[in-house]
Amino acid sequence: MKKIYIQICLSIGIVLFTLNGYAQIEPKFTHYFFNLQNINPAATSTLETTTLTGIIRSQWQGIEGAPESQLLSLGFPLNNNKMGIGINIVNDIIGPSSYRSFEGNYSYSIRLSENSSLALGINLGATLLDVDFTKGNFENPGDAARSNVNNRTYFKSGAGLIYHTENWYLGLAVPNFFKQDFYDEEIGNVIADKFQYNLHSSYLLYINSRLDFVPSVLATIVNGNPITLNTNANFMYNNKFNFGVGYRYNEALNASIGFNFLSHFHVGYSYDLSLEDFGRYNDGSHEIILKYKFDIKPGRPDVLNIF
Repeated sequence: MKKIYIQICLSIGIVLFTLNGYAQIEPKFTHYFFNLQNINPAATSTLETTTLTGIIRSQWQGIEGAPESQLLSLGFPLNNNKMGIGINIVNDIIGPSSYRSFEGNYSYSIRLSENSSLALGINLGATLLDVDFTKGNFENPGDAARSNVNNRTYFKSGAGLIYHTENWYLGLAVPNFFKQDFYDEEIGNVIADKFQYNLHSSYLLYINSRLDFVPSVLATIVNGNPITLNTNANFMYNNKFNFGVGYRYNEALNASIGFNFLSHFHVGYSYDLSLEDFGRYNDGSHEIILKYKFDIKPGRPDVLNIF
């Protein structure tokens, strides 16, 4: 037991030590709780079965150059769910810039007691950055003549941990330890990006034999920027139909709906309504998720596999 607690302390220390570093600002997805391995590599070993997830997000409809994001994740639990490996592929387009991210996850779970475990994970990969400066907005027209950025490659390395029981979990993750660049449309240039880490948690409440209530929260913290706080309240009926609402602090309200079909498939949709003044100039954001579980285990799922 002493060895386990030393491992916990070392893991937390490694994550907190990186708070003085830098990392890429990752794209936001309303359905983050359907695919935790994308925000925390430790989630890969908590999967009940091999799972394939695809998400398409179209943000700020009606605005030219608004963010467009696509995500594809594949997770494999191994060794009786003590380990897991996964792959995440993200394509993110913001105005004249585009990012293509490829990374692999490895996760290992340590059982702390009969009802609790600690999952530790790392991710390794690379990001390709492209910027077409002719699509930017410049104070001086001559700025548009500068050289474009083509397939600039940055390596990624992150880590995370999740403490979980059957009914609740608490996770902390650093998506990337390395300093990178991104395009800022307001100044029309590539500038150094800032450090990010994700703190997330959820609780599973069994209301009755058919209905479950699952509130969740995700805090995204970037040095020097306001905290992005996502809160969601979701219901799952008969392990087949889910619906919920969410709130991104000072940014948006969202509503989501989804259902399971043909035993192994899940499809869902969410709509985000912008709350900022900028919301008057766009028609909101749309997101679609499609998920496939290669095997379905009998019984009621735990909090990490309810969706």
